Amino acid sequence: MLLKYLPKTLVMLTKSTSTNQPNIQEKLMKLEKYMPDSMKKLNILLAEDDEMIEKITSFYLRRIGHEVEVAKNGHEAIMMFQNKQYDLIIMDIQMPEMDGLQAVKEIRKIEEDYRKAGHTTIIAITTNPNKEECIEAGVDGYAQKPFSFEEFNALFYQFNLV
Repeated sequence: MLLKYLPKTLVMLTKSTSTNQPNIQEKLMKLEKYMPDSMKKLNILLAEDDEMIEKITSFYLRRIGHEVEVAKNGHEAIMMFQNKQYDLIIMDIQMPEMDGLQAVKEIRKIEEDYRKAGHTTIIAITTNPNKEECIEAGVDGYAQKPFSFEEFNALFYQFNLV
């Protein structure tokens, strides 16, 4: 079975395995179908508190050649952003301690106050996107969960990250 949507992937990965089922690594390898032919190598900050979504998304991003660092909440994302320049931030909106929208506002303030090099593209990932609220916070684009990797790749092209 080809894996198209992240939740389907999550369900398959969390099911108990038997001798007839392929192992997790084999299942993840099937994600290669959704990987673009060529992309420039990006330094990506993935802010995601759900461990399974983080593992699958970071696996996918690394397989297509990107460097990925993970923050488990908005506070971690801000601290990491202050210490390093990222080409792209993928921000979950609903996280503990500090939600993604508040973290985006803080990141945009840091860019403005400290004239950090350029504007960092931020893509929000959320189950209930409020487009106006995302734009107001400073998000450049968003993907609604469950998102397909084809949709995710379209965002890379939209923001000239290829």
